[in-house]
Amino acid sequence: KISSTPYAIGYIDSGHGHDDGLKEISLQNKDGMYLTSLEAGAAGIGAAASEAISAGVMPSSPSADFSAVSLHNMGGASTWPIVAISYVYLRKDLTGLGDRACLLKAFLEFIISDEGQAMLPAYGAVGVPAAVKSIAQAAIDGLVMPTGASACTAWSFEKGDTTLPGTGQADYVISGKRRDYAEYDRSRLEAKIDANAARIEMLEQAKLTLLDGSGTT
Repeated sequence: KISSTPYAIGYIDSGHGHDDGLKEISLQNKDGMYLTSLEAGAAGIGAAASEAISAGVMPSSPSADFSAVSLHNMGGASTWPIVAISYVYLRKDLTGLGDRACLLKAFLEFIISDEGQAMLPAYGAVGVPAAVKSIAQAAIDGLVMPTGASACTAWSFEKGDTTLPGTGQADYVISGKRRDYAEYDRSRLEAKIDANAARIEMLEQAKLTLLDGSGTT
C-alpha cells in the first residue's frame, strides 16, 4: 500500500521496488557517500560481499560458521549499505542420495555459472562477486559423492549459446536449447494476447476518433 498512500515510507528490497515503480531515497554508506541502489548498481551491491570477505566478516572457507555474517554497512565509496545474500544449505555427505547426488551437484554448479548468474536480474537480484563464487565452488568440490556400485553419473551442460552436435540431446545433459510443448504453447498464447491487446488499443483509438468527429457545431 506504499504507492497508494500519500507520503508513506516503507521498505522492500530494491529490485522489487524498482519493478513496482516506487521511488527510493539516497542512503549514506560507510564511506560517507550518499547514493541509491540504482546508482550503486550491481557492482556496488556485490562489493558489499567482497568487502566483507576482505574484512573477515564473511569467512573465506565454506566449512566455517556463517551465522554471524552481515553485509550491512561495508566499506567502499560505491558500496550499497544494505545488502543481503542468499545461501544454499545442504549436507556435505551426499552418498545416500544415489543418482540424485550428481543432479544436485549440477544444479549447484549452474547457480554460480555465468549463465545462471545472468538470470538473476530478471528476478530483481544481482550476481555474487568472484570471491563468493570461489567459496561456493570450494563447497561444491568438497561434497562427498557416492562411489563404487552406488556412484552416480555426472551431468554436463549445453549452454544456450553453444551447440553440442550429437551430444546435446544425450542423457545426463542439461541443455538450454531444449523446449517442451507446454513452453511452446505458452509462447504461442502470449503472442496471441499481445496481438489482441494491440487490436483492442487500435479499436479504442478508432472509437475516440469517431466520437471526436461526431459532434455538432
